[in-house]
Parts: sequence; C-alpha cells; structure tokens
Amino acid sequence: MSRRSKSSRGTSYSDSRGIRTLPPRSYPASAPSPSSSVGSTGTRRSTPAEETMDGSETTPAENNVAAVVATHPDAGAWPSLQRKRYLQMLADIQNVQVKSTAESLESLRIASRMIPRLFHPYSNTEALMLNISAILNKTSDPDTYNERIRPLGEDVYKTIMKDFTDLMTILSCIRKDIPMWVEDDDIFRCLIGFVNDFACAGRNDDNHTIKTNCLAFVRAVGAVDPPAIQSMDKDLRGWNNEAVARMLCPREWLPEFDADPSGFCHDVRYCRRFPKSSSLPMFLFNEKDPEFNAADATDFTAGLFKSDIVTSLTRGIATGPRNIFKSTPGPMPGPKSMAEKANMKKISIRFLAYTSTVIYYGLSSMDNGAVEHGSF
Repeated sequence: MSRRSKSSRGTSYSDSRGIRTLPPRSYPASAPSPSSSVGSTGTRRSTPAEETMDGSETTPAENNVAAVVATHPDAGAWPSLQRKRYLQMLADIQNVQVKSTAESLESLRIASRMIPRLFHPYSNTEALMLNISAILNKTSDPDTYNERIRPLGEDVYKTIMKDFTDLMTILSCIRKDIPMWVEDDDIFRCLIGFVNDFACAGRNDDNHTIKTNCLAFVRAVGAVDPPAIQSMDKDLRGWNNEAVARMLCPREWLPEFDADPSGFCHDVRYCRRFPKSSSLPMFLFNEKDPEFNAADATDFTAGLFKSDIVTSLTRGIATGPRNIFKSTPGPMPGPKSMAEKANMKKISIRFLAYTSTVIYYGLSSMDNGAVEHGSF
C-alpha cells in the first residue's frame, strides 16, 4: 500500500515504510520522454527544435537539457528496474546512517568528490542544479522559472547549460536519471544536497593535505627561514614570511622582490601593491629549468607547472598523501586512490588549475578561501 501527500509539485507518494516513492510520470515540454528521440535500438532519431529561455527555437545540441538526456547510451527507456534503483538510491541518501557507506551510492560519492578537481575549485553545485531544476520544470512551474532563470539573460542561460553538460560528464552515474528529477522537488533537493556535501568534503580533504605538506617545499630567502613544516598557524604564512612570500610573488615582480624582499612584503601587507588574480605566482615555476631566467620578468613559459611543489602535491591529491614525497616510479601499496576509483587516466588542465589554486590558498595567510573573499 502507498499513501499520498501533497507537496509543492502536486501529489507525492510514500510506501508503508515511509519511503517517498513516485507516481507514473508525464514528461514536460522542456524534458521530453527519451523514447521520443531514441529508438529501441538506442539509435538517435531526429528531434524537433526546442525553445531557448526567451521562446526562440534552437536544436537540442545547442545548450539543451533534452540533448544531454537523449544522447545518453542508456536513454532508450526508463524501465521499472531503473526506477527501483533510483528510489533506493534516494532512500539511502535520506538515511543518515547509511548514506556514507551504502553500496548504491558509492559511484555518486566518488564522482561528487571529483567535482572541485575536474569542474571548478569553488563550484556552487547546489545553485547550478537548482537552476537546472527550474529549467526542466519551466512548463509545470513557470513561476520559479520566471523568478530564477529569466532575469539572468541569454548569455548566463547558455553558461548554465554548458556548466551542466560538463558537470554531467563527471556525474555520469546519475545522468540517465535526469527525467526523474522533475517529479518531486523535495527528493531532488536531497540529491543535490548529497552531491554538494561530498564535493565540499573532497575540497576540504585537499585543503588539509596541502596545508599540512606545502611548507616542506619552501626554501629560505636570505636569512629568513620558512615557518616550521608542522606549523598550522596561517599568520606565519603569506606575505608575513619572506620565504613563503617569494613563492606567492607574481612572476613579473620577481626582480623587484629579490632586490628588497622585506620592503616588497611590507608594501603588499599595507596595500601599496596589489597582486592580480591573473598573475602567475612563482611557486608554479621550476627555477632549476635550464631556460628559466629570474631576471627576465617577461618569460612566463620556462619551467611553468614543473616546480616540485606543483608536481608533488598534484600527485598527492590524485593518488593520496602517501605519494607526495615519493621518489620512485610506480604505485605505492595500499588502498585504491581516488584517481583509480574515478578511473582518471591523466591530469587535466582543470585538475592542474585546481591544485594550483589550493596550493596558493595553503601558502597564503588567508583563513577563508571562499571565491567571494576578495583578499584571497
């Protein structure tokens, strides 16, 4: 037996155990039934044009959720077995005691932890998914769409759709469930809350790994030694210590820094100099590279991304902290690394940019690494 209850999206159902279940669904215009665009053999059929946010027509390949759904290899049908799996996954998410260990959520936990590493270091996954929910439900819930999406403008709308496509490449284990997301807003929020929690957990683990180990790669500047490796005091880092400050110094300012490290740090601390976010800090460069010339402030290529701190800490994030100071090739004995679990075969540009961002935060004196934190 199941009982019905009213929710913001109409009638929802729960079984005798109190677990939310879903009624048979009818697809809104913004997310058509995949069977209408994919044949029984999985071959993609021609699909009618879809609407953009302003009502104009575009093809599904152009920033459209329906295209993401229909091109999935398993999108030919949503059978009852898949619905049962989906509902079991959601029931496990809502169960605090099992959501961190349930086998049904293992792939989603791993993928979620990879979001900051492969998508964006400070991605607001929850906001992005809520925007997608509003787009999927444009027909059934126009008020939310008009309030949340329409004021953003067409360019932002296209950015949302591109980000969603990139995100679904990482969260491929739930990509085929997209049409079910529109059935109940409460259940959908449980799903995105779970994804966001584990994305944040992955980033926090990386922050701790780098904060704990980054000082081992800092060398003395003149008579000034870096903080003790085991020191976790952020006030001793950043522009408060000349040895650490040299690693944070923008490449184009290095000759000026080396001429007067103490005065340079004083100017930054008292806002007489403002390092730009577009500048490349010195910790990214390998000064032992034969082509690197410290006096040439215009060379931004020699030794870039080849420094010991970048290569070692990138390896540590990808394969585990035990490999940070590893000097021999080959895997270390022990449990599978996050990269192995996620089937990651190579370091992407986004992964390298993510590691560099977290290293900068680890070396800095800032105790808040949020994207809106202007000083960071």
